[in-house]
Order: sequence, then structure tokens, then C-alpha cells
Amino acid sequence: MPARASPWHGHVLITGAGSGIGAELARAAARRGATALSLVDLNAGAAKTVAAELQAAHPGLAVSIFETDVSSYPAVKKAVDGSVAAHGPVCHRCGHQAAGL
Repeated sequence: MPARASPWHGHVLITGAGSGIGAELARAAARRGATALSLVDLNAGAAKTVAAELQAAHPGLAVSIFETDVSSYPAVKKAVDGSVAAHGPVCHRCGHQAAGL
């Protein structure tokens, strides 16, 4: 029987990725085979810390940081557009931030 592809393959965009559930989702996505992560968080410093951890643990993983206020539609659109430009189409989006996306 052929091996099944990981449901976390490809490009994963995660909001609230600088801490808590969002950071844990980023770690899980990296462990399960994501090829690219877009970490979206209002706290870019926290997201950069998570990105550095993930890149050290998963060489070859592409990670981009988008400092974004997800309560602002124009800011979210800019982050998504930048994410797609950097890594191609988003395969999965996980929203775990304080405000609705």
C-alpha cells in the first residue's frame, strides 16, 4: 500500500504563531512535513524566535515572518499576499490569534 502524504504538506500559514497554540501548531506542522511556514503574529520578535527554533530543528524548512494586526483586513491581505509570493499557494491556514481573521 502506498504511503499517504502528510496532511501538513506544503505551505502552512499560521496566525498567532509567536506563542501558545499557534507556536505549537507551527512546531507540529514542521514535524509533520510542511515545506514552508508563514508565521503571522503581531509580535514579530516572538515569531522570529519560533522561526529560528524551527529552522534549527528542520534544516531546509522555509519560514517567513509577517508582523500583522489580524483585526485589520488590509494588514491581513498584505500578509497573505506576501506569504503566497514567498512560498506559493497556501495549503493550510490555522488561525489562533486573539482577534478574528
